[in-house]
Amino acid sequence: GLTAAPDGWVEIPLQLVETAAGAPLAHATRLKLEVLSGYVPHGRVVTDDQGRAVIRACALGLRPGETLSLKINTDHYTAVGRVDVAVV
Repeated sequence: GLTAAPDGWVEIPLQLVETAAGAPLAHATRLKLEVLSGYVPHGRVVTDDQGRAVIRACALGLRPGETLSLKINTDHYTAVGRVDVAVV
């Protein structure tokens, strides 16, 4: 349910889980961010010891109706996740 204004900033909460039952990740993990549209000031983010992190992103250059999109990867796996934020 996150949205961003054109050229506006948004904080995207992230929670990694280890099991299908939703148990939180029990250690810090470094993630790589791949920007598909929009802007992030940091190409990497580190989760805390419970798998939580916040990604700061900007809908830079995007117009209403477009989508700010990020792909989340690790050093060894691509497409761990994807985040799409509607620009309104």
